[in-house]
Amino acid sequence: MQRILEQAGTRLPDAEPAKSLVARLAYAAGDLSIIERVSMSDGAVEAAVASLGRGASIVVDVGMVAAGLSKDRLQALGCSLHVAVSEEGAAELARSERITRTAAGMLLLGGRLDGAVVAVGNAPTALLALLDLVAAGIARPAVVIGMPVGFVAATESKAALATSDVPYVLIHGTRGGSALAAATLNHCLRLASQPGSHRNGEAAVLSARRGSSRDDGQRA
Repeated sequence: MQRILEQAGTRLPDAEPAKSLVARLAYAAGDLSIIERVSMSDGAVEAAVASLGRGASIVVDVGMVAAGLSKDRLQALGCSLHVAVSEEGAAELARSERITRTAAGMLLLGGRLDGAVVAVGNAPTALLALLDLVAAGIARPAVVIGMPVGFVAATESKAALATSDVPYVLIHGTRGGSALAAATLNHCLRLASQPGSHRNGEAAVLSARRGSSRDDGQRA
């Protein structure tokens, strides 16, 4: 990681925890050019850390994201893990509604999404289904990690996330993937495992919200 920090230099965000997260993503991707594609809303990482520190549920789109997570930290923090594509009834709903299994699973998990940390590392349709639930007022995740990959709807789904009012971390464009989504979650889990981290995260989130309110007032 030190080599990444040295080579990236001023391309990384100035402040933590965003700086170390972006460096971790560059390390996981093996490519410094991904730095400029990473975007996050103010206080998003802190919100994820605070939520995980309180034992929030984690919802992911596919098993590959789940497989990459630190099971020891999940257990220590008391975070339950739910995989949309494997959710009971997803296959049947997908067939009846003619949607993907990941989208169907996300819809079925609607009741578990409030306050959850959600990571999408493969399926744009899962992210779009999640955003539909948010828009309908059915779900309000604490943070959404949006990193679906590919040439079909990946770019568009992440653009939609960036214009929503949900805290987010994303990688713009066609790049992303399960490994990067898992790396983001693991980074947040590691921070949440540190003593007092969720209290620090909550304070940072409140500070970010106050800053956002001041900006809105100035624009008005």
